[in-house]
Amino acid sequence: MNCLTVSPYEPNSTRQNILDEVQDQAEHPTVKRLLRALADIEVVIPGIGLVDPRDQDSETQEDRWLSDMGSWAILTPAGINVEALAKEGAVAEMGLAYYDENGQGNRNWNFFIGAGYPDGAEFYRKMAADPDKRVIVVAGPHKLPGIRAALRGRLFNVLITETNSARDLLVEGKGAA
Repeated sequence: MNCLTVSPYEPNSTRQNILDEVQDQAEHPTVKRLLRALADIEVVIPGIGLVDPRDQDSETQEDRWLSDMGSWAILTPAGINVEALAKEGAVAEMGLAYYDENGQGNRNWNFFIGAGYPDGAEFYRKMAADPDKRVIVVAGPHKLPGIRAALRGRLFNVLITETNSARDLLVEGKGAA
């Protein structure tokens, strides 16, 4: 199993410093080798996180706790303003690849090295389109905005969720047809 991660960002870094640091790390020979190897994976189970989950209605303490563990909790102390990201159109991230309401990525949102870097959303889209590969998302009601956007962008091909979320998505899908 291969895993990629980045070092913690310095507090109050500039956005450009973070993007430059990630780009420099992506040039490391070991990281390049791991990124190339990801092209051959057949199954991936990325998490979905909302850009700014703090304004989502959470019914339980567990939902609030899960939301607080999002990547925004790393970005905010480093000086990345999640409100500014949202104004730019970022809605959610899947496997740390940020995307907008239509499931489209933006290279200015590459704050992490992960699957398909630097085209993370496109990596998931291509993989999900391959009938021999699986992009499996497991998410519930507190992640619905991210699920909807990923559905529009065709970023996954298997969704595991609970009944109410599935029903809501099916009803919405019928209205869009």
